[in-house]
Amino acid sequence: MNLAISEWSFIWAIIIGGFGSGCIFVPLSTTTMAGIPNEEIGNASGLNNLMRNLWGSIGISVLNTIVARHQQLHRNEMSRAFSGANPTLQAQLQGMKEFLMAQGASATTALHQAYGLLNGELTQQARLWAYVDDFRYIALGCFACFPVVFLLKKAVGRDGVSAGHGVPQVSVRYARERSS
Repeated sequence: MNLAISEWSFIWAIIIGGFGSGCIFVPLSTTTMAGIPNEEIGNASGLNNLMRNLWGSIGISVLNTIVARHQQLHRNEMSRAFSGANPTLQAQLQGMKEFLMAQGASATTALHQAYGLLNGELTQQARLWAYVDDFRYIALGCFACFPVVFLLKKAVGRDGVSAGHGVPQVSVRYARERSS
């Protein structure tokens, strides 16, 4: 991953993520609603959606906080190379200053603009590494949650049939109750 990456590079990750979300939320909802009586299913479904949205929002804010803090951390680490004694930095700065002066800027303005361009590049690189850290944490969290799937017991439907196999029967029964 680098700053020249296009959004199309993520298309397969987005497709796989969308497919994975469907594979997670349907069984999760089935498991959480399996033992709920019919008269409480609306309240339970609302509470389930509330908790999912609440914890999703908390997760997003935690990840944004990690990005912000790690951007500062990486910026501090990379700014150590920005010293007056670094010959590579001085050569880069001089080249940028000469280019900006050729565009019509004064020597002082060109130097300030060159520092601004270097600052922008430093910020972009720090943000990139912060997102790489964020992706690593998300991947570790997913791998840590994977064993939980094996701890879930199979949900049993209302008619004593395993969840997934008895869904049409429950739907037909519900439709008969609603029509009478």
